This record gives sequence, structure tokens and C-alpha cells, in this order.
Amino acid sequence: MSIRFSIIIPIYNVEYYIIDCLESIDHQDYKNFEVILVNDGSTDKSKELCEEFIKFKDNYTLYNQENQGTSVARNNGIKVAKGEYLIFMDSDDLLNEGSLTSVDKEIGNSNVDILVNRFLSLEQNTKELTESLKFLPLNKYGIKPLEFYDKHVNEQEKWLAAWCCIVKKDFILKHNLIFEPGLLHEDDLWTTSIFVKANSYRLNNYCYYIYRINRIGSVMSTIKLKNAFDKIITCKKLYEIDTSRQKKVVINKRVSNLFFSIIIISQKYLSVEEIKLIKPSLIDNMIMLNAGKKKKYYFIYKNFGFSTLYSLIKFMRSIKKMIKLLLNKNEL
Repeated sequence: MSIRFSIIIPIYNVEYYIIDCLESIDHQDYKNFEVILVNDGSTDKSKELCEEFIKFKDNYTLYNQENQGTSVARNNGIKVAKGEYLIFMDSDDLLNEGSLTSVDKEIGNSNVDILVNRFLSLEQNTKELTESLKFLPLNKYGIKPLEFYDKHVNEQEKWLAAWCCIVKKDFILKHNLIFEPGLLHEDDLWTTSIFVKANSYRLNNYCYYIYRINRIGSVMSTIKLKNAFDKIITCKKLYEIDTSRQKKVVINKRVSNLFFSIIIISQKYLSVEEIKLIKPSLIDNMIMLNAGKKKKYYFIYKNFGFSTLYSLIKFMRSIKKMIKLLLNKNEL
């Protein structure tokens, strides 16, 4: 019998989380899967823990590589995957109970390119679980993959991570949809690219994945300046995608939203010195604001300059924060 799912998990210094991750997979009632573990040069006990866990499991394989980042680890996993569909997991996250049964049933015999799934957010400190919003049945009304992406990501400003999307391996190989090495925001570039190329998709309203948030020491919680610079690189690569004019409109809306988020990141997380470092790159690429809901900000930049735009956004953020505090105070 052919393998249905290949679960690809890059591993880097997650000795306190990796066993929980693997056990959540091992406890699934659906068993037609393989697990591809790619140790990305861990310096803690992650490798040894994986070796011990998979010792007597034929459908688990551990590969080791020098530290090259999540993208390279995922790409190496794709190269050796034998499954019909690919599932990408982060090594500190979990599969929800019954997840593989749910996604197998939803895919059925459809041969669909992408299955988009809901998820639960697990707050690391309080252990509180929060469900992501339910999908509207857009694919049942003839809305194509990139139209769904436009409505879900651009208009509703929702986030699609790689682990939200279960993808057909042949579709990935046909279009060479691999992850960009070296980027912290490889998911932004990859998820947009797969929806540009896809012919079919389905939506699964079961929360199949459990995403751990606010974990101390995670890559995304510790690297802020690179985070901002990599978002600029992602915007540029998306901006340069060669496709039809209609698809370009959708892509450029995403670029505009991402670029605006870089300004917010710089204001919230970067020091004065770090802002000085990134400011030239922001100014050189301000044209990327000129799409979708963010056109008004580009107009302000063109007519009043970067400093005025930057100060205005900061002022608007402070007003929103003040309103939120007042509302919370009234509730008390």
C-alpha cells in the first residue's frame, strides 16, 4: 500500500518539546503515514531524544544536517518523502487528536492540490487553547484557490502558515515549490506561491494542528532585526513573481500588507539604532505600499515624506492602544 502522508519536521534545539510533538503523531488512530525528522544541527539533546523515540518504529526516519535553517531542512525532507501528500510541522507543535483521520477523509479521492486546515493556538504560559476562525465554504461556490487566498489573507488579514496547508507532493515537484533558504519568513513566500500555482483546494474546518505561541527561545521570538529585513526580501521576491495581471493584483495586495507590517515591527520591537539600519531599505521599497488597503499610506509618503508617514502610523497605534485600555477599564 502506498504511503498517504509524509510528515516533515525540521528539528533545532527543542529538547523540551520534541517528545510531545512525536507522541501527538504516534497517538493518531490513522496509521498510513511516515515521519521524516531533519535534525538541523541541534546542539542540545534533541537528536538523542529522537533516536531513542524512533528506535523501534519503521515509519520514522531521522536525517542529520549541518545547521542551515528550516527551509533547507524542509526541502531535504521533500526530496526523500514517499507520501502522496506532504504535512509540514514545527518541532514544538502538536497534532490534535484524530487529525490524520480528519484530513484523509476531507481529501478523499479528490486529488486536490491543497487542503487548508484550521488550528488551535496553545498559549505556552497559561496552556489556554484558542480556535482559529471557521472557514466559509468558499470552494463550494466556485471560488478558485487564489481568490480564496485573496479573501482569507488579504481582505480578512488572516495568516496562513506552511503547517496550515497539506499539499500534494506531485504538485509541489511539478512547480518546484520549495522553501527559500535563509529566510525567517519562508512561509509567507511559500504559501503565496502555492496558491498562485494551484488548480484546486479544499477547506477543513477541523482544528487539526496545535500551534504553540509565546515559547521562550523560539526563533521568531528572539530575532527582530533579521525578522524585519527578511520580510523586505520576501516582499521583493513576491513583487517579482512573473504571472498574469489578475494574479499580480492579488500578490501585490499581500506585498502591501506585509510591507506595512514591517513598519509596525520596527516601531514595536526595534531599538533606535536598529531603526536607523533598516530605514534606508524601507525608503528604497516604499512603492510596495502602493496596493490594496495600504495605498493611502503610499500617498502620504509621496506627498509628505517618510518621517511624516512613520510618525502618523505611530500616532495611530498609540490611539488604538489608548482606546483599548479605556474599553478594558469600562468593562471592569
